[in-house]
Parts: sequence; structure tokens; C-alpha cells
Amino acid sequence: MNSLRVRFLLVSAISIALALTAAGFIMIRLFEKNLERRVETELTNFVNQIAAELSFDKDGQLTPPKNLLDRRFDLAYSGLYWQIDDTTKEKQLRSRSLWDYALPLPDNPHGAGEIHRYFIDGPDDSTVIVEERELTVASPLGVRPIRISAGMDYKTITEARSEFALDMVPFLVVLGIFLLIGSAIQMTLGLKPLKNIQTGLNAVRDREKLRLDGDFPDEVRPLTQAINQLLDSQDETISRARKQAANLAHGLKTPLTVLTNDAKKIEAMGQTELAKELMDLARTMRSHVDYELARSRITPEQNQRKSDGCPHDIVFEIVKTLQRMPNGELIQWNVSVPKMSTVMVDPDDLRELLGNIIENALKWTNSMIAITGNATANRFTLIIEDDGAGLDPKLIDSIMLRGIRHDQKIPGTGIGLSLVQEICEVYSIDMTIENRQSNGLSVTLGFDA
Repeated sequence: MNSLRVRFLLVSAISIALALTAAGFIMIRLFEKNLERRVETELTNFVNQIAAELSFDKDGQLTPPKNLLDRRFDLAYSGLYWQIDDTTKEKQLRSRSLWDYALPLPDNPHGAGEIHRYFIDGPDDSTVIVEERELTVASPLGVRPIRISAGMDYKTITEARSEFALDMVPFLVVLGIFLLIGSAIQMTLGLKPLKNIQTGLNAVRDREKLRLDGDFPDEVRPLTQAINQLLDSQDETISRARKQAANLAHGLKTPLTVLTNDAKKIEAMGQTELAKELMDLARTMRSHVDYELARSRITPEQNQRKSDGCPHDIVFEIVKTLQRMPNGELIQWNVSVPKMSTVMVDPDDLRELLGNIIENALKWTNSMIAITGNATANRFTLIIEDDGAGLDPKLIDSIMLRGIRHDQKIPGTGIGLSLVQEICEVYSIDMTIENRQSNGLSVTLGFDA
């Protein structure tokens, strides 16, 4: 689970689920408490209503209240009950809903007119919430205490609570989905600066930009500043190394020239074997110097480039030069390159790249060199072909190595194609080398337009 997105969504989902579960239990409990208060208020009203309806017959016996409007008092085991206890006469009146059951009221001391609340056993194995009030009333037989109680089956509250909970589940699920979607949107917006940094680094890698630019949030700005400082330091290091390599190469050219001249003098003196050894040594060292000079001229940074290169102009410039060479006059040149196409390569580097490839094709061709360019909206492809002997497929990969020459009869230093590979790596140019179906070699270059 290495993805921040997955971790964030997982934590959000767990947090939302726990929060909504806790909120659901709290709301259900609050609903239950509120319903209990409403039931208690209703029962208190019934007690007061019954108290107002108290009456006695001429013998001093209590008479049932007649004007109670709730019809549940008349239905057996309906869940709503009343009961009047005359402790003096040991007489008890009950609602029809109690049928043959009497509420087992506790024997607690009462203050005059106080409301007492109980949870007691009710009919049909139920639990009843009861509101009771003891009054002292005047009767034909004198003043005596009367206990009035009204009760309701607690199942009414539990059923309402269950229905409320079931009604809440879809709401909580939908709310959880919306919260999760909100978390995903928040995460996307929150991680967008990191995506911008990734895009910026890709642009730096592709040499479209030199630094990370843009307005970044305060939380990631130190990161972008550190990256830019690292890029600046890297550019400075590369620039300094390129200058040192160029200076070193230039410094060695004069001693090598002197060494070559001394070798010629020694050869003139008759020491041909020693002279040949010195000449080979000077030639090898000069090839390395030329290679490093060519490498130091490659412009790896966008701000160091003159402009984008035009393959058409550079190809025709190279071909025009090579046609003046003795072997260049004798072959057929088939060149077809779109004139207006440009590629994101410095003109000098593109000239070095194509010059080495075309010159190599001229060394090995028999009678023909074909150079074909194809341009699309975001891609430019250049194919250089010759009709020479081709190359053993096993040796194709090794020809890009510096100093490797597979035919010592043809003049060269063996560094041209290795320099080509350097330029391709710097500019992310796709290069494919393969034998043609008939004969000869084909080099394909793919540029991002």
C-alpha cells in the first residue's frame, strides 16, 4: 500500500464509518430520550385529567372517569393504561385496557401532589413506564388519599426507536458516500501541487524547462526551492566539467602536434619502427581529444541552445559537402526531407549527429545513399540508408562503443558513432540500426517535434 491516495481514502473511509456509526447511536439515543420525555409529559397530562374527573357516589365510593378521550384506554392490552387506588377503602379502579391486570405500584412514600415515575412489569410480559400522583381529596366519608397512575407500554418507545434507526441507515449511507467523495475531491486538490511538481520535473528531464516554476502552496514551496537549488547546482557542475574537459582537450592538442612532428623527424632519421609507434600513440590520443572536444560542444541545457534544428537544411548542407569528396561524386544521392520541419535539437548538435551518420554511410556504400524524412504532428523520423555490405547482426550493438572499428581497412577513429549515441541520449532521440532486406545498413532516428 505505497499509494498516498489509497492510504488517504482508506483512513477517510474508516474515520467516516466510525464517525457516522457513533453519530447514529447518539442520534438514536437522543431520539429515544426525547420520545421518553414526550411520553412522560403525555402520561402526566392523563394523570391530571383523571384527577380532574374524580368523583364519588353517595356511599363515598369512587366512580370511573367518563370523559377520557383516548380510545386506547378502552382496548384490552392496547399499551395505554390508567389505574386509581383508594387505599382507605382498599378499592381499585382500572382502565378496560388493563383488563384483569393490576399495575404493581411500589409502596413508596409520597409528597402531596408529587409526580413519581416508575418502570414496572405490565400485562402480557411487557414493561410499562408509569407516572403516578397521590392526592388527598374530600369525599362524603371524609378526606382520604387517592393514588392516580397512568402508564404506557415501553414497547411503543422501542418500536419507534427501531423504526427511526432503520430510517436513518439509508441517510447515513448516502451521507457517508458524499463524505467519501468529498474526501476524494479534497485529496485530489491537495495532491495537485505534487502532480504539478512531477509534471515540472518531467519537463526538466525532457529539457523543456530548466527549473520548477509556478505558484506552489506554502507547504510544498520549500520542496520546490530545494529541487531548484539542486538543479542549479547540477547545471553549474556540468557546465564547469564541460569547460574543464574542453580546456584539457585544447591543452593537449599542441603537445600532440609536437609529438607527431617529432615522430616524422625520427622516421626521416631511419627509425621507422619507433616512429610508427609514436605516430599510432599520437593518433590514438588525438582521437580521444577530438572526442572530448565534440562531447564538450553538446548543449544539454535548453538555455544554451541557439534554436531548434532544421533537418532539411542541415542534411542538404552535409550532402553538398560530401558530394565534393572523391567517393561522394561517384554515388547516387536520394534525398527527400520536408523543408519546414524542425526538431528540438541545437543546430550544431544536429549537424554533428547527422554528419557522423551520413559520413559513415558514405564510407560503406557501394553506389547509393537514401535519406528520407517523415513528419507528423508530434514526431519527425529520419532514415539514412546505404547499399553497402551491411553488418553482422551480432556486431550491431557494439558499433556504438567508442574506439570500436570492425574494419581496419577504412580510415577512421571509431568515435563517430559513439558520439552519435551521446547526442541521442542527451536529446532522448530514438535510434535504430538494422540491416536492409536487400543489402546495406539502415539507421532510423526518431525526434519529438
